[in-house]
Amino acid sequence: MASNHHDCGISRLGDLADELLLCIIEQIDSRQTLHNLAATCSRFQSLTEPFIWRSLLIVNGSDVPGLAHALNSRLERISSVWDLAVRYNEKDEDGIELLNSLIPKMEKLRGLTIESPCPNNYGRGVGSFPNNFTRINYTRMFTDAVSGVQPSPLPMLQSLNLHGHKNKAEPFLFGKTSFILFHPTLKDLTISCTDFEAEITLEDIPKKNLKSTPLESLKFIECNIYLPLLSVALALPKALKNLSIGERLHALDGCMPKDHPDLPRTSHPRFLDELHKQADSLENLTHSAGNAMLMQHYPIDINGESKLRGMTALKHLELDLSSPLCSYVREHGLPESLEKVTLFDSSIASARFFGPAQFQLILEAAHSVIIQRLSRSIDVDICWTAGLNPIANIDSFWTGDGNEAQQNRMAVYKIAAILKARGSHLRLFGERFEHGHAYIPPYMYGEDTPKRFLVYSSDKMFTFGHQNPELNVPTDMGAPAVVTFWVYKEDHCRLPRELLAVCERCQATNAYCLNNGYGTGCFFCVNENHRCEYAPPSSPWNANVLGSDSTYTLESATCIP
Repeated sequence: MASNHHDCGISRLGDLADELLLCIIEQIDSRQTLHNLAATCSRFQSLTEPFIWRSLLIVNGSDVPGLAHALNSRLERISSVWDLAVRYNEKDEDGIELLNSLIPKMEKLRGLTIESPCPNNYGRGVGSFPNNFTRINYTRMFTDAVSGVQPSPLPMLQSLNLHGHKNKAEPFLFGKTSFILFHPTLKDLTISCTDFEAEITLEDIPKKNLKSTPLESLKFIECNIYLPLLSVALALPKALKNLSIGERLHALDGCMPKDHPDLPRTSHPRFLDELHKQADSLENLTHSAGNAMLMQHYPIDINGESKLRGMTALKHLELDLSSPLCSYVREHGLPESLEKVTLFDSSIASARFFGPAQFQLILEAAHSVIIQRLSRSIDVDICWTAGLNPIANIDSFWTGDGNEAQQNRMAVYKIAAILKARGSHLRLFGERFEHGHAYIPPYMYGEDTPKRFLVYSSDKMFTFGHQNPELNVPTDMGAPAVVTFWVYKEDHCRLPRELLAVCERCQATNAYCLNNGYGTGCFFCVNENHRCEYAPPSSPWNANVLGSDSTYTLESATCIP
């Protein structure tokens, strides 16, 4: 393989064999450097061009005609495209439709992102919806990909991130887009901002197609997820490893969840039966049943804890505070394979529920849902999410010499002590938008995403937040086996968590009663303007706090509309 010093103008580099040059070129991550190298000589151009076209990002439709001309002028360029991200706003959409003829020709495309306009694009107020629909006909593309049409589009697709609104009549309906669930090479699928329903049912699918696809990761962001189609989605993969269920936290006009008996969502007890389709392979499960005010409430499945325990591959369970799965965890429902549990509060944060109770609730849930029910080593992470109004200074909740800060720290110490005694760890996290402007998921191109930061780790038992203050070691820390979790009303009033009252409405629906720990009106009752009533106190602790009247009038909890 002779070198060509005169053409290349780089004597020593030109002496290398093509195989070595390709190894060098593959390490270059600067697009401009690749362009400069390609312009050096015809040999370097032929070697470099596939890397120039390998990954494309399109954010403006006006760029597509030039791209189409460049790709069509040398057809081998189309085959060089491995990853394509189309992420545009409504003001830049003209020209995007030209991609409909280009994408099916990208026979080696592995990764595809389609992100079309949405109400939460930068500069658009929440609550308005554009008249636009996605300029890329992805439904037709996915249908052709699995129907045997030749040449088949997207024959090597492995990863798809889809945020689209297919037409003006039904902007949110997933419908025939569900054909993507049958794709023969797809391993990673993320779907956002859709009503996950279609006419297809499990009975429509030949048995030979069940447990047949290579899908390993399925993620939903801001979706209304209905169990009939989810049942199909979970029956098709050979071995799904990662499942993230994120129902709508922010429902706009036209995408409110349906309340229909034939369309139960993931708060229904049947959800556990659907999960069991992947019980032997599922390693990571995240579940948020959506905004607390939009959730459906059902009686729990009396066999639910055994079904959850039957997920024998599960390693990480991540639950929103309002997830019905918390009920099964409380009934000893954690599988032996589990290594870590994460609790977060997005269902409350999205409803704009603020005040110290927001912090205390999730600590209480960590204790009653996880710690009281475990005797083995499982790490616990807790995260307070940003929501629409991010916490400005979460450190102030823990640090300082005030009574409230001291009580909050004591609650954390006692959880940490129990976990450390079992050889596991407790970590607390907060979220915030670093640049001061809050967005809602799914986070679009150019939008800031909330950053998670560590507030506390049991590895440094008495250190909180970023200030790392020297806090006093509590004097009542006895042997871990006899540590009791306390909820504080006032400095002199300590109430064991296990004796706390549950309001009658939450008790009837088996919901986790989101009160602040000493009988105030719970979150659900307050936000729905229901009178929050408690059964007559069964112990002197409850009698002292609630008094003789079993009905408590809300005073301290706060709901910001």
